[in-house]
Amino acid sequence: MKKTDVFISYRRKSNWELGELLYKTLLSEGFHPFFDLEEISYGANFPDRIRDAIYESKDFIILIKGDDLVDCDTIKDDWVLKEIEYALDFNCNIIPLFSGEFNKDVKNEKIKEILKRNGLKISHDYFAAAMKVLRNSLISVPEVNTNDEGSSEEESVHEKIENKYDTVRFRTQERLSVQQKILKPYNDKIFERLLENKKDIDVLDIGSNNGNTIMTSVIPEFDIKHIIGLDCSEKMYQDALKYVDVTPYKPYLIDVEAENFVDRLKNICEENNIEGFDLIVCSFVLLHLKKPGTLIRKIRKFLKPDGYLFIRDVDDLQIVSYPDPKHIVKTFKDIDGKLAHTGYRRMARELYTHLKQAEYRNIEIIGEDVSTVGRDYYERMELMDMNFSYIKENVVDMIVPDKPSKFDGYLTWVEGHYDDLENLFADSTYYFKVGLVAIIAKR
Repeated sequence: MKKTDVFISYRRKSNWELGELLYKTLLSEGFHPFFDLEEISYGANFPDRIRDAIYESKDFIILIKGDDLVDCDTIKDDWVLKEIEYALDFNCNIIPLFSGEFNKDVKNEKIKEILKRNGLKISHDYFAAAMKVLRNSLISVPEVNTNDEGSSEEESVHEKIENKYDTVRFRTQERLSVQQKILKPYNDKIFERLLENKKDIDVLDIGSNNGNTIMTSVIPEFDIKHIIGLDCSEKMYQDALKYVDVTPYKPYLIDVEAENFVDRLKNICEENNIEGFDLIVCSFVLLHLKKPGTLIRKIRKFLKPDGYLFIRDVDDLQIVSYPDPKHIVKTFKDIDGKLAHTGYRRMARELYTHLKQAEYRNIEIIGEDVSTVGRDYYERMELMDMNFSYIKENVVDMIVPDKPSKFDGYLTWVEGHYDDLENLFADSTYYFKVGLVAIIAKR
């Protein structure tokens, strides 16, 4: 299905010409609008196509004139009413556009809800002025047409997953420290449960970075025999060497997506006389891999029969931001999802399937909310830093000098709205929640 970010709802008897003009204008400006006369081919499933397009859209524009809304009360199975209901159910950013005088005498409560929204007057005569206001009301971010031959949405996806995540770039170590501080109580609670009453414990930490996260957790307090840390960053590996000779932690420079990964890990186990691991930790790694299911399958054989795999990952679709009338957080995350180094930040919802396909058993999913509730000003700022500070840096990394692209537009937006983001988190009444998932499974 073709990508959609702005859905245009209208009644053909009164607004199809203006709807078509709006569609073509948004299309020319880099948006992905949906206008049924242009987007639905003959023979297609009309109801499903409409519903799916609204579900995918961030913005829902409804053109209103004359008895358009009154008809929702009188016409059986009215499609404009259904579209409005979908937009409300899917929490779209709804923008009424009034193209003339209209009848407000409506009975349907959902239609009345639409009329409470701040609308905008639009016409052919004042179209340009209305569009200027409308652009500032849209959540969707336009793409810049680079005119590259062969560019497509599929290529954009491949571009994202084929770029390596580099933990050395930018302020990564500072963010890792904040992340470690925020997540420590959540992780420790699980580690205590999994390692209780175990002796001579062998731990494998995949994506160990500089070792700080695993070594400052509760794990070293148990009867630990080995902690093997794996990371693909030379800089992080060098930093992790500080633990060698004074702790059971040993770092290794290794790419888990390399063809020889299994052989390398076997050699590491033989070198350290490890027959299997009591605990394998995989924290915020899988979202950066091209084939996360492959790694999940490969490491299963390295677990002891009673060992546990512990996965920590994120699901940005569970983010809540309120009050956020300008949808600042949503737009930051929409841009974030288009960046190479960010990874796939909806990975958490796919992990159960990967684990079942790899034949793990006793799979347990622990949903956790990390929020602003109960945090002081500095702690709220740390939470913001953990979830957003890297976005500008990753946008900059995607920009190629003297080659205009959509990332130039993203950078302008991010720079122009970062103060707005900080103001949200500075407000003690603001509520932000990010959805984290911890998954435990046995071999």
